Amino acid sequence: QGENQPAIYGYVKTGGTLQLGVNVEWRISNRMALFAEGHNLTASKVYEWLGYYDSTPQAMLGVKMTF
Repeated sequence: QGENQPAIYGYVKTGGTLQLGVNVEWRISNRMALFAEGHNLTASKVYEWLGYYDSTPQAMLGVKMTF
């Protein structure tokens, strides 16, 4: 409530970034698929929340099965 309190709601402008992501899926059969996902492959500083950024490329590999 005081004048020196930080704003709870608002926007902060940050510099531009490039975030590259890739999703690939290979259907082996009607019931099985292999997939690969990559996020932030350019290792840009991406601000999801004010003051917290993520600059690490991330990847995930897996198998999808339908029963």
